[in-house]
This record gives sequence, C-alpha cells and structure tokens, in this order.
Amino acid sequence: MTSSTPGEFSLYVSVLGIDQPHQAYETTFIYGDGTSNVPDAWRFDPPGCQGSSFITINHLAPAEVAKSCPSFQGGLASVQVKDVAFVPPSDGYAGTNLRVSLFNAYPPGVMTVDRDTRYFLMRVLFYHNDSVAGATTPGVDCGGWETPMCFRIIRAIYLDLNGTELPFGRNVAPGAPLIVTFNGLNPPGNCGGVPAHPTTWGAIKHQYR
Repeated sequence: MTSSTPGEFSLYVSVLGIDQPHQAYETTFIYGDGTSNVPDAWRFDPPGCQGSSFITINHLAPAEVAKSCPSFQGGLASVQVKDVAFVPPSDGYAGTNLRVSLFNAYPPGVMTVDRDTRYFLMRVLFYHNDSVAGATTPGVDCGGWETPMCFRIIRAIYLDLNGTELPFGRNVAPGAPLIVTFNGLNPPGNCGGVPAHPTTWGAIKHQYR
C-alpha cells in the first residue's frame, strides 16, 4: 500500500484451513524500513514519538468483518497479552525493528472449527494523525511518514487442546512476497532477516510473567 496522506491505517491477520480444536494462539510481526530502522512516525512503542495510545491491537473481529471473518476464539472469554516494543535479543532479529505481538488464551478451548471458514486473528490499527513527512517537530508531530516500510510475520502458532504448539503455516504462490510493504518499499528489504533460533510458547509466557 502507498499513501501520501497520514490518517488511520489497519493491518489484519487471519487464517484459513484450520480444522483442529484449539485453546490459544500467538501472532507476532516485526516492522522497519529497508535498513531495519523505525522513523518517529512509526514509533508506537510506549517511549516512542507516537506512543502506545495511538495504536490499537484487536483480538476480536471488528463488526465490519465479523460476519465474513469471525473471531478464532469464538464466543469464549479470553486473556490476552498485547505488546509493542523493540525486538528483544531472544527473538534473533535486528533489535532496531519494532515488534507487535498478540498472545490470546481461552481455555477450555474451541471444539468445533471449520476449515473452510476464514478466521480473524488480529487487527492492528495505527493512528497516523500526527505523522508528517520530513523531520519531527518535538512535541508537535512525528516525522518520517514518507519512509517506505515493511512488515513481516515472525511467529504464528496455536495450541491444541493438549497444549501442543502447531504452526498456522503460510502457503503462498511461487514468487509471491512474504512481507507487506507500505509507501512503496522496493526492493522490499528483509525486515530483520532470518532468526537465529525459534521461540517457543513456553518461553513467550515466561517473558510476560
């Protein structure tokens, strides 16, 4: 996507083809420019220029998509951890990228799953109302809006009813991009490259205790 006008922009994550009962899931993506850095306009971490009040992470499908893309957790109550921060060393990616994570648990779990239904996992709404092209004016706006950006999912897993981690997977056509770009990043860059090691659900839970 390309835009010259700041405003509100959403990134959706959904899944199709899952037919296994489940009790929790994680979706995590990282983002940065072609050199894995983040300009002020995209600093939605708590100490960043935008701050955490200008980003919303939804775990339930918004009304406008809920009918065609219902929430993966169904109607169950759930507990979530939502986080925006620079990539930690334990993830194995460039620490100058920002990481957006949703961990969602809903025991005893969803028992009936339709593999032909596309399910909603996450929407991230970025409020760019204070973003501007060029340099930042401290206390007024957040610069670097014109910077091309790239977004990459680094973890997408769910837990079955036995607590086993299973990957959602991501099948794409040959030659299709594995990342989402914004403002014309071309070539798309690597958004942090290849991880040094995988991260398990147990390790993730430990980080947030």
